[in-house]
Amino acid sequence: MSYQLTERPHKFSFSKNPIRYLVEISNPEATGCALDVELYVLAINADYDIAAPGELVTRQTLYPNPDGKTYFYCEDFLNSWLEWELPSTGDNNIKALTKQIKKFYIRYRQITKSNPTPPWASESDDLRIVIKGGVAKEKFDRNNFFVNYLPAKKPFLTWQPDKHFIGPEERRYLTYFHSDNVYPPLVLKARVVYTDGSQDTATKDLPDLGESLLFHLPAGLDQLGLYGLQPLKQIWYYDVSVEDDGGSTVFASPYRLYADYRKYYDVFSFIYHNSISGIDTLRIRGDFEEDMNLEKTEIQQATGGDFGEVLPTENAVINISRNETYKGDAGWMNTKAFQDSCKDLLLSDNVYRVVFNRWLRVVNLQKTQPMGASDDTKWSFPLQWRYTFDNTQYTPPDKDFGAGINDEAPGAVYGTCTAPGNLLSEFVAEVGGVVTRHFSWDQVLGAEGYELQYLPAGETDWVTVPTTDPEVDIDFDTEADYSWRVRTKCGTDDYSGYSNGDGFVVDLTAFACTAPASLTVALINLTDVIATVKFSWPAVPGVVGYVLEFRPIGDTVWGNVLVDALEFTCPLFRDVQYECRIKSKCDNADNYSGYVYGNNFIPSNMIGTCNAPTGLGVVVTSNPIFTVVGLKNVAFSWTAAPGTTSYQLQLKYTDSATWIIKDVTGTTLNEVALKDKTIEWKVRSNCTGGGFSNFVSGDNFNT
Repeated sequence: MSYQLTERPHKFSFSKNPIRYLVEISNPEATGCALDVELYVLAINADYDIAAPGELVTRQTLYPNPDGKTYFYCEDFLNSWLEWELPSTGDNNIKALTKQIKKFYIRYRQITKSNPTPPWASESDDLRIVIKGGVAKEKFDRNNFFVNYLPAKKPFLTWQPDKHFIGPEERRYLTYFHSDNVYPPLVLKARVVYTDGSQDTATKDLPDLGESLLFHLPAGLDQLGLYGLQPLKQIWYYDVSVEDDGGSTVFASPYRLYADYRKYYDVFSFIYHNSISGIDTLRIRGDFEEDMNLEKTEIQQATGGDFGEVLPTENAVINISRNETYKGDAGWMNTKAFQDSCKDLLLSDNVYRVVFNRWLRVVNLQKTQPMGASDDTKWSFPLQWRYTFDNTQYTPPDKDFGAGINDEAPGAVYGTCTAPGNLLSEFVAEVGGVVTRHFSWDQVLGAEGYELQYLPAGETDWVTVPTTDPEVDIDFDTEADYSWRVRTKCGTDDYSGYSNGDGFVVDLTAFACTAPASLTVALINLTDVIATVKFSWPAVPGVVGYVLEFRPIGDTVWGNVLVDALEFTCPLFRDVQYECRIKSKCDNADNYSGYVYGNNFIPSNMIGTCNAPTGLGVVVTSNPIFTVVGLKNVAFSWTAAPGTTSYQLQLKYTDSATWIIKDVTGTTLNEVALKDKTIEWKVRSNCTGGGFSNFVSGDNFNT
């Protein structure tokens, strides 16, 4: 009985795109089979913390289809937590957006009638980002611009084509999303070129990237203060870019604007949210008609009697409607790209104009009116200024932002019982054209047995070998590259997910000598980066040496060394997982034995020579600061172990699969804020000579 998360949304998503997760369940016919899912959001400047997991948006119980698939759609829920943000009309500073962008993740578990509350599996170690935005006009398009747009270094979220005109007083904005995984101080830079060919620059500091990753940037001539740089010269054009404060790295490629000194009548600008979540501005010219109607006036006044100092009761109802209809030309649409910008505006209900230093809503009433031909330089359309409802978004057809294909690897396989770990396959013997291999794995508590499967390369049907023990010997009489896997039998027709072992090769060539009986690895020394390990093995009579091979898990090439002793010491990276094997060199004619494999290992997790701590204790107290948010203060302690002065404490809530790791100098850890839940914890010594002791667990407790 198992399930697997096989599809996630992109790392960056839009709240109105199809943002979904796909979970595949192996046994949808099980009694009461369903999936619990919870969606959480965090502020864009927040990191996940077990004590502050974020806001719970929704919890749902999903029932799988007959094929075991169930989808969890998130976009409507996420959209309900996001708000459009406008720049301040009287402020020329950069605006960090925090309501229009958030982080989110899910946690999930398969439930059945016999196991209604299994542990949660969490995606909290891989937070994703959602920005309030739109979708393609056609439902079947479902484009997600982040796929190809951001890696191309184009994080200005705007439809407006560059290299077009901007008026001297026109307000212009660019929306910038910082998608890079680096966080240096950034500046908004404008490189000004004058009509005489000379240049100048102006800069504005961006807010700290810890505050937000999404910003509205002022980009108008007056907003950037470009006229004051050299007031006696005329500006020809300027480029706007985002760079680090040293100017060595460009995070947003330059966006060019040409100064336009032509005289217009009744010039003003519209600002609108475009369909990729940025904001654009458009200069228009023309005039407008203002209409105001007094529809009804009704006044009621109390009469009679001596009211003294008390005024008579008075009720008034006055219905007044006012609207302004714009008539004129929408800028100078001398390019096809500029016309597409206008299409986006014409299809948007989130259009604003500045009235008395405030952004007031503008509504276009002519959404079905067609655009003119592509070579038109002017086009008129009426607008009415009033309040309205949500956006109708539009994606121009020539904007190729990718189809939103999910290319991430599936998640881990989860089950209502645990899959085996530490899978190992070893060569045993070759006799009469038959190779015997020994397979083993860690025993799973409460398992009724196990099911091993192997598959020769080129075949499609797995061969199944049931066993009640966590090990089995299997004979092979076919040369091939093999894959293998094991799952736990939890009950009748009830299994965990599979754990996959490393592939192996069956070679029926008769070996000229015997391989060493075993291969072991010991930790000698440990630093912040490097670990020194020693490989050792028993002697094989009559051989001239041994070939030791090792490599990081996932690499395709083995590193090897020819050794004429019974041990070999070398440095490795401390936190990388390795696999290793050895074979005997039978003679000087390049004849070898088969391989014997050692256990996979991570140097920093290998057991050292020191003892584990003892006397574990925990004290829960109230702290006024923590109590306000429903937390308790917890202090952990233990007795020192000889040979060490530092320790590693790990703790987790019993309903979570994620351990929180704390490195501690000394024998106490105080001021830990925890929620009122049951908590597991354990401690191990960090040995002075390298490696750790075994873990020793404290008693579970509830705050």
